[in-house]
Amino acid sequence: MQQGQSIGPFEWKVARDAASLGQKVKEGRSQCASYSAGLLAGFELTSRRYVVLVSEGVLDMPPAESDGSVTFEYVNIPVRPAPHL
Repeated sequence: MQQGQSIGPFEWKVARDAASLGQKVKEGRSQCASYSAGLLAGFELTSRRYVVLVSEGVLDMPPAESDGSVTFEYVNIPVRPAPHL
């Protein structure tokens, strides 16, 4: 993120394991897409949206996706990441 950029809306999802990741990504992206029709539609914040996936361990996130003028970014927050050896 560059200085002066706004942070867009976030959608938080819990991914219990790697098998549920795909479904949670779809759910989060769908929810974020609905923000353009809601209360945030008039703000510049809507051009970049974040789907934050909370998981036990580290999960490989899909690359950012663009849909018209909106970019969806995926962020993983592991609560118990494996220790680095």
